[in-house]
Order: sequence, then C-alpha cells, then structure tokens
Amino acid sequence: MQKFFKVVLSAAALLGTVASWAAPVSLGSIEHLYGTDPGRVLPTIDSLFHPGGNCDIPSANALAVIAKPSASCNRFGDLFDFSGIDYAAIDHFTVTLTFKGARDQNGGRESWNVRASSSYVQSGVNFGSALQAEGTQSFDFLKTAATQVNFNSMLTTEQFMLAFTTNSGAASTFDLTSARLEVFGTAAVAAVPEPGSIALLGLGLAALAVSRKRKPS
Repeated sequence: MQKFFKVVLSAAALLGTVASWAAPVSLGSIEHLYGTDPGRVLPTIDSLFHPGGNCDIPSANALAVIAKPSASCNRFGDLFDFSGIDYAAIDHFTVTLTFKGARDQNGGRESWNVRASSSYVQSGVNFGSALQAEGTQSFDFLKTAATQVNFNSMLTTEQFMLAFTTNSGAASTFDLTSARLEVFGTAAVAAVPEPGSIALLGLGLAALAVSRKRKPS
C-alpha cells in the first residue's frame, strides 16, 4: 500500500510539472487609436525623439509619422503603461499596427523599423521585420540576448515605448491608424488544481486511510 501511495504522489507531481510547461496566455492588451476624433489619442513625443519639435501630423483618424533627413524630425514615440495588467511573469509582447502608405515613390518599402524601449530616455532596439506597404502587421518582442536590457527595464517600469525609425535617406512618411500592445505570460492568480490532480490526491488520501485501518493496534 505504501508503494501505491508513492506512485499516486509521483503521478500528481508529474501532472503539476506538465501544467507548468503550459504555453503563455494573453494577459491583456492596450490599444491606442491615433487621431483627433473623440476616443482617439495623440502620442506623447519627447525632445529626445524630436529635438526640433513635434513633426508628426494628426488627422481625424490617423497620425502621419514623418522622418526627414535632418535630425530635427526623425522619431515617433508612444508609451504604453501595462501596470494595470495583473501578471506573475511576462513571456513576451506582441505589437499589432494598422497603417498605410509605408512605401516610397518607386513602390518599394521605406524601410520603417519598429523599435521598443522602456522609456523616452532609453535607446530602443529594432524587432520584427520592416513595415510592409500597408495593412495590419504584428510583431513579437521577445527576451533575447539583444533585447534583454530593454526587456528587463520594461518589467521594472511597466512601460513599453513604441518607436519607429527608417533607413531611407529621403523624407519618408506613413499613416498610423492604431497600435495595440498585447501582453503574454502567466497570470498572477493562485494555481487551481486540475480535476485529475484533485482525483489523484483524493485517491492517495483514501489509500492512506485504508493503510492506517489495516495497521494492527
């Protein structure tokens, strides 16, 4: 009976280990709709990104993100505060953009890159591929050797700063309609035992009770 009880406990431990290997889940998202219409927002631009002033131009339902050869107009920046999302651990972030016009006069791309950091004062790192011509495009920001410093800083500040840069030497622009930040990881809630684990635990307790009854007084 003692051997049987050990097998039950081993099975329960194995189930707990398997549960810990579960893929990260979406913990929540924050979406910014750009423009001047009600319900839309304008990003907060810091002097680090626009030393000569704010060069991005808003319309009713979009924001024209502009880069010029001069250093006075070369960056967009927008902060996403995810402190309101309850989490135990964060595995990665996914940024989904809706935009149009990210192509040059010859029909090719303007080489807009998506960048991420934890604040306006931290240098961002590129992630994902360059923007396609237009449409909806998603990018995953993972913790790697190249992004580790930025990723850890995000967890400390609970802020994700989205930015763009372009490798094009000429003036470039595209219209950004929306950006959604989705947080993936482990929820900050007490673990609830799986039904199978509960059944195994009950079986083990029953086995223990039987073994005690059979023990001579």
